[in-house]
Amino acid sequence: MWLPASYGNHDPGWIATYFQETVSGVGGYPRCVRTDCGTENVTIAAIQSFVTNSTSSHLHRSPPWNQCIEKWWSFFHRSRSQWWIQWFG
Repeated sequence: MWLPASYGNHDPGWIATYFQETVSGVGGYPRCVRTDCGTENVTIAAIQSFVTNSTSSHLHRSPPWNQCIEKWWSFFHRSRSQWWIQWFG
């Protein structure tokens, strides 16, 4: 399954909407969903657990490849990036 992405991907409501649209398009729920530990995935965990009637149908994992980008974003924000964010925003 593929989920859409947007610049506002920290809102659990939007993430849940994307998940529901994808599930509807595919025609069913997956047996198991794996997400990182971000707060934007809490609603997906609840939906998945409710639909499958199993708390083990959703796994919270922090993938190692996510650490590199998180480290880069941390460096980017510490290095006075706010001016550039506002300029391009």
